[in-house]
Amino acid sequence: MRSLLLLCMLWVQAESQTSLFMIEKDKKFGYIDSAGTVLIPPTFEKGNYFSEGLLRCVNKRWFDRDVWFYNTQGEPVLQTTYEDAGSFSEGAARVLRGIFFFNKAWGFIDTSGREIVAPEYTEEGDFHDGRAWVIIRPVFLPQLTPDKFGYIDKTGKRVIDFQYDAAGDFSEGLAYVKKNGRKGYIDTTGKLVVDFIYQQAGEFSEGLARVMKNGLWGYINTAGNVVIPIQFNETRNFHNGLALARKDSVWMFISPNGEKAFSFSGVNILSFSENLAAYQQQELWGYLDTNGSRAIEPKFVSATPFKYGLAFVQTETEEGYINRSGAFVWKTTRQSE
Repeated sequence: MRSLLLLCMLWVQAESQTSLFMIEKDKKFGYIDSAGTVLIPPTFEKGNYFSEGLLRCVNKRWFDRDVWFYNTQGEPVLQTTYEDAGSFSEGAARVLRGIFFFNKAWGFIDTSGREIVAPEYTEEGDFHDGRAWVIIRPVFLPQLTPDKFGYIDKTGKRVIDFQYDAAGDFSEGLAYVKKNGRKGYIDTTGKLVVDFIYQQAGEFSEGLARVMKNGLWGYINTAGNVVIPIQFNETRNFHNGLALARKDSVWMFISPNGEKAFSFSGVNILSFSENLAAYQQQELWGYLDTNGSRAIEPKFVSATPFKYGLAFVQTETEEGYINRSGAFVWKTTRQSE
């Protein structure tokens, strides 16, 4: 169904999501709670996710666009005139101001709608650990000037200068940044903690981050020490004390000390979330527990990670949310593609 990809994307993004779950009926979107009770009937034209108790919606009227935010009762609580906005993170949301193409810029508002950072940036990320990356790009012939990334705090103060060729969100006090074709890590003051020696680098999760050197992946800790040797062809972040990694043709889950917890020989598998991992065997999806045992038998044609006790799945004829026992708490008939 057309909504599955959207739901999967939103599920991955919604780390700070309020525990409401998006549903679709007659091309309209609403929300249920973890028991399957409809709290907001399907009335929204587009699906989105709640973040910090607020739902972002873009209202289009002819050539005008305004962003409104709704509470968990479906009531508009913040009506802005910004052309675009991001979801709230650490009490702040990115907002886009501008009428003409060359006059558009991003800033930030708080949950009351107060502008806490004036729009002046070409691009910016969300706040994490009190920092957001930003770019200022020249209006004319921007391709002649390479982008340089820096970071601001919630007052708009530039706490880390524009000096990096790429930058990521802070996680667990560190963010990856790129200089001269290599990536390292800085702390929230801008101090270099891990030197620029890696081809690729990921965000920290459960005290470890994925890094690539010479085409292979391993893991470092927040001190920059390699704690799981660089030896894997592919890796994922740690969740529930396990990380998915591939060595040659074998996928396996590894522990924080690098030991193999169990391997997997099926068609596909996702990372753990809430101690369950969706896996595919013989075209059907089920769920494994952290011991590698089947927790929910493969019976779905598609599946997503668990979040707040529910996971969105599809069968040949139905789709909806299941609980940790594999039973539907809310479902509807699948629409044709």
